[in-house]
Amino acid sequence: MPSVVISVLAVLVAALGILYQVYLSPLLVIGGAFRGVEPLNTDQCRAVEGIQACEKFVIHSSGLLYLACEPSLWSRIEWSPGGNRFNATAFRARSDPDYVATYNPRSGKITKLQLSGFTEPRGLSLHGMDVVPDEHDADILWVYLVNHRPPLDPTVDAAKIGADSAIEIFKTRVGTRTMEWVKTVEDPSVIVTPNDIIGGANGQEFWFTNDNVAKIGLARLLHILFRMKSTWVGYCHVDAGCKVAADELYVSNGIVRASDGTVWVGSSGSGDITIHEQQADKTLVPTQVIKTGRPIDNLSLAPDGSVIAATLPKALQFISQSGKDPNIPSPASAHRISINKGHTSYFGEKYKVEKIFEEDGTMLGSAASTAAEYEGELYLHGVVAPRLLICKLPARSST
Repeated sequence: MPSVVISVLAVLVAALGILYQVYLSPLLVIGGAFRGVEPLNTDQCRAVEGIQACEKFVIHSSGLLYLACEPSLWSRIEWSPGGNRFNATAFRARSDPDYVATYNPRSGKITKLQLSGFTEPRGLSLHGMDVVPDEHDADILWVYLVNHRPPLDPTVDAAKIGADSAIEIFKTRVGTRTMEWVKTVEDPSVIVTPNDIIGGANGQEFWFTNDNVAKIGLARLLHILFRMKSTWVGYCHVDAGCKVAADELYVSNGIVRASDGTVWVGSSGSGDITIHEQQADKTLVPTQVIKTGRPIDNLSLAPDGSVIAATLPKALQFISQSGKDPNIPSPASAHRISINKGHTSYFGEKYKVEKIFEEDGTMLGSAASTAAEYEGELYLHGVVAPRLLICKLPARSST
């Protein structure tokens, strides 16, 4: 009998060792458990107070920022389906709603946009966003918003069924103070756990990431722990409906259309960026993978055609601390991905990945969920960040 027990224990120890080496260890490494913080480009920064918990923002070609924000940091903590926060009672009891704001860096003016024609009683619970000039009139902007609505029935426990997420389409004009509601797009079979979004210039179509395999439950944890490629990019047209555009992705998060028309999808689990080519039927075919070595949140296109990724130096710290208490800072960083112009030191890789910013969290107040560049400055905000941060970047080499 003792030999049997010893044999069973030996098998268990071996199994645990394999589990750690194959699954847990890579998550600890990518999550920053052993990574130090190395500040970079933090000496010329300024903070903008008055807009907080802005998970996503987009910089218009005029320099005007459009930001998707929460009324308070704690409201994001209480109701944030992407972060497994399902206090729908607290969400419904809020006195101030989520909002889209603009920030003019030249005047320093912050404007909360008023909604026209939007009658959804549950209001907005904002996450990802895209702002796209109209294909015929560049002064008209299509605003695509991920809306994590609580369940329609207020007596239902949201922690048991998850959010009733949808995509909202609004229309506005550059510099105006209002947004006109156009359409709510719903499809619970495809729009499951939407995170970020890219919209069409026609105001009728969009692509979005689902960051989890299910709204709630153990499947979410297993997807991350065992690195299951079970998330996807969805495509919807307001008339033709929704479908899966790209599947077999892992914790898909940020999405952006590059200057060559390809669609880039970042993973907050692996730190990989998958590049896709759009097909005639609007589906996306993967063509290449770029490894950054850090969890990726949102992606943005810089004016020079490079892609800026908001990255998490200490993702595990953010999840376990700042994601539960916004008063605890978490380090922030950003990386640039650009075409490698032939430097032999990059071993022939097509894309160059370089860190362009990092700080310990005391400046932004939290990890950055969006980073974007405009006129030589890096703009950063975060899902539980108390402020917008703007930092001067050194001039880029032309070689």
